[in-house]
Amino acid sequence: MSEKSVAACDAYVLSRAEWRDELCKTLDCQYYLKFAIGRSGVLLLLVSCHL
Repeated sequence: MSEKSVAACDAYVLSRAEWRDELCKTLDCQYYLKFAIGRSGVLLLLVSCHL
């Protein structure tokens, strides 16, 4: 791929309620998953969690 090319990517959000023992409560969490193809053709995965 050249530096000016655009790579395809997909992004997904997984929302779920998770029990936290240390807080003694349930928190709503969103996990963001992004899949992309890097310049070398390797599949990349980026995961982040937002509380």
